[in-house]
Amino acid sequence: MRKTTLILLILTGLIFSMTTSVVAQKKVREADSLTPYWSLLDAGKAYREKWRGLQKTYLEMVKGYTRNLPDYDTSHDTNPTPQELFLAAAAGFRDVLATSIDDIELQEATWGLQESLNEYMAGQMLVGNDYLIKGLRVRFPSTGDPEDPDQLTLLTRSEQFFHEGITEIVEDLRTNPGTMRSMGEEIPGFKMFVRNSVASADLQGETIENELYRFTNLVERKAMAGNSKGKRMFFFGNVNDVDNFPYGNFPGKEDLDFNKNRIMDEAGRAEAAVQFKKSAHSTYLHTAVLAAVQNINDFDRNNGYALKRQIKDAQVVYDDILGGLNPLDLQGDFIPYQPVEHFLTFARNRINDAITAEGAAKNAERTYDVYKDNLTHTLRSQQENYLDRIVQMTGQSVGDLNLLLKEDRDTYLELAATSVAAGKGEMGIQNFTIEETVLSAKRAETALKQIPQKIQIENERNGTIASVISSNAEKMSALSLAEGIANSIRVEAGYSGGQAHHVFAVNPQSTIVGMLRGKKDILQAMQQVSIANSNSAATIKQLLLEQALAYLSVESAQKVVQREEARLDEMWAQLGRYISNYVGSREDMATYYWSNPAYRLDRDQLTEAAETSFETAMIAGFYAAKALEYLWSERFSNPIPGIDGGLPEVLSPSYDPYVRAESVFSAQFASLKAPNLKDYFGALHHWDMIMRQARNFKRETGIVVLSLRKDILGFDSNDSDYDHLAFKNFVSEHRIKGKNPNNDDLQIEFTIQIGDEQLFPALPNLKIVDIGINLMSDADRSIRGSADASPVFVDLIMLDEAVIRTFFADFDQGDDDLLTYNLEQARTLDKSPFIATVQATVDNYADPLPSANVGLANHSPACTRWVLRMKMNRGVNQDLLLKHLEDIELKFRYSYGKPAPVNYAW
Repeated sequence: MRKTTLILLILTGLIFSMTTSVVAQKKVREADSLTPYWSLLDAGKAYREKWRGLQKTYLEMVKGYTRNLPDYDTSHDTNPTPQELFLAAAAGFRDVLATSIDDIELQEATWGLQESLNEYMAGQMLVGNDYLIKGLRVRFPSTGDPEDPDQLTLLTRSEQFFHEGITEIVEDLRTNPGTMRSMGEEIPGFKMFVRNSVASADLQGETIENELYRFTNLVERKAMAGNSKGKRMFFFGNVNDVDNFPYGNFPGKEDLDFNKNRIMDEAGRAEAAVQFKKSAHSTYLHTAVLAAVQNINDFDRNNGYALKRQIKDAQVVYDDILGGLNPLDLQGDFIPYQPVEHFLTFARNRINDAITAEGAAKNAERTYDVYKDNLTHTLRSQQENYLDRIVQMTGQSVGDLNLLLKEDRDTYLELAATSVAAGKGEMGIQNFTIEETVLSAKRAETALKQIPQKIQIENERNGTIASVISSNAEKMSALSLAEGIANSIRVEAGYSGGQAHHVFAVNPQSTIVGMLRGKKDILQAMQQVSIANSNSAATIKQLLLEQALAYLSVESAQKVVQREEARLDEMWAQLGRYISNYVGSREDMATYYWSNPAYRLDRDQLTEAAETSFETAMIAGFYAAKALEYLWSERFSNPIPGIDGGLPEVLSPSYDPYVRAESVFSAQFASLKAPNLKDYFGALHHWDMIMRQARNFKRETGIVVLSLRKDILGFDSNDSDYDHLAFKNFVSEHRIKGKNPNNDDLQIEFTIQIGDEQLFPALPNLKIVDIGINLMSDADRSIRGSADASPVFVDLIMLDEAVIRTFFADFDQGDDDLLTYNLEQARTLDKSPFIATVQATVDNYADPLPSANVGLANHSPACTRWVLRMKMNRGVNQDLLLKHLEDIELKFRYSYGKPAPVNYAW
């Protein structure tokens, strides 16, 4: 799981301590009309009177806020609670402010409303914070007081109390923020006085936080409670395995689909996501209101920046949920699987880191003004650069428009669109480029469309030419024939000797010559037609090639148009980013570093590092305390309870704030100022030292050998033959299918108790040192099925609950004080963290002889569900003949009394 923001709580008296002082003018009750409302306010304050004088305990204050006041008004059957009185007083003062026209009355009613709301918020924070403290075990189950409700209920109640406080105040804050004080005025000679009652002689009144600080705290605590509730739902509701033993088929037919998404292992995932979304959204909206009604310094002074961390915390876990993170395969109490020194060393080193980081953050605080000026200059430069680019792109001046306002941004974008359409700015030039590319595309398209027309014209032209040539050839042929015929006949007439005479001659060769010439003319014409057709076909092919090229030109032109349009779209998107960045830089300018630490001031970085180191150290400190508790089998407590009626012993005064392990979450500093982490670590050391002085029983060890057949399963009657047969039958019934098809696995479930002292002596802090196992064959036949004498592999798994005797156990009186730990529940036996694979002997022999197993060292042998399992596919197990198994001996070497010394070296 990614690092999550840990809850930082203010305990007990810190609820009413001064963090931000309110200083106001002298307030005197002069308006008689307001007397009833002042009476309501004063009566409500009774629940916490003389808190500093110790007449009332912290617990009495928590209960008193919502408890009916005794003898408040005898005319009522049920007296009101302080919570109700503060709300009634606020309503009365609010009505006066809405109706009065008297200046004195209005001023006094404003004071009264301020004090009523302040008292109400303080009470809501007191009770909600108490529930939140109890709900701290959100990450560490079963570590609260036994009488506490379940964790989810505690966190829900806490969130509800904070929510009620916010709901009653937020409307006043939104509609009339002037009623809420963010700080006090410095009035010469006037001491802090905020209580609206008759002033004391020296004008000294009660010192409390201002209203905006109170409201910010309510929002922050509600976010803490909401986020912690979400983590509780996500961590421990994420998986709900309802398998029956032996947890080997998850998910199985009996598992439930809680959120109806057809997935069996996401019971709490959807619900947790909704919780985080609601928490982050609520915190964000209230943060926006607080930022709007305060100036820069007041928001920072009143802890407004802490709200962003809660939103971020919710977002991180929300992203984890959506990303499919499964944070907790197993669940149960915190039980260490390594030496406590590891936890102590890690905690000590992390606390040192936190101390160093805290010092660096304080040094950075001193130079904050210098960095603030640098930031101002940087942001101004960025704003100018953004504006220049915006105008360059659009050709439209911003003018008097305020781009921080959405309405003005929309107006500017409309003006920019008109300017770009007119060809102004870089985007206008891009518009011209698009138009030019569109024209190119149209020209290519026109050329493409003209190709069929050109082909048609060519066809028509070629047909006309062919027709003309053919027609002329026929005419020329006829003419040639006619000429031939004409030339073939010669007729002459004349006189000779005075007589007329004529010559008629026929030349057939002339006719033949005419016919041949006519055929020649036709042949020549046909050749010309063929040539014309070939030329026309070539022309058409050329036009088709031009058509293909024109098609490619059209496609290319379309791509160019798309590219240029995409470039314009990107320019519009870039314009949006410039405007967004400009707005962001202006917001940063308005809020300096705390609203948006995007520009990484040194102070912001060091503060973040200090907070991260602090949270890491808190978690490490808590784990160290829980590991130490498990080492001692006793809860960390201040004062330390005595034994046999002895008086409790209190730790040193420096350690007063640390009353139990969860007190680490009340720490506000790494060192120096109390409460701090270094002192918490010192309290652990001091507690361990006193425990070693006050608790008896030095650390010693012992050995117990238990018969599974007789001591645990109870097959120990007077009839030994029956007992052996019963045990063999029991073994046979607990054989299950495994990976060895010829030899089934053995899996036996049993319980080991310590309350009756039959198996283990009544000694405090009794824990396992190591375990040995011996398999016993019956008298007739060995369970070994081969000559291989290697050790046998036997798994021992602990499930459900483990019980440990404390130093307060008194068995003779029947008042046994046992400490119960919920062991982590495994989805399968193999995933259990409480598993040990023991190399066992057969009839007290194996070669090589195995060493005792320490896999379950430091855990109690008293467990409600032990599982003994033999997988028969392992090594020598394959050949075992469990039908000849007579008994299984479990040899426990245990320690008791004080644990071994640990090193706290700083």
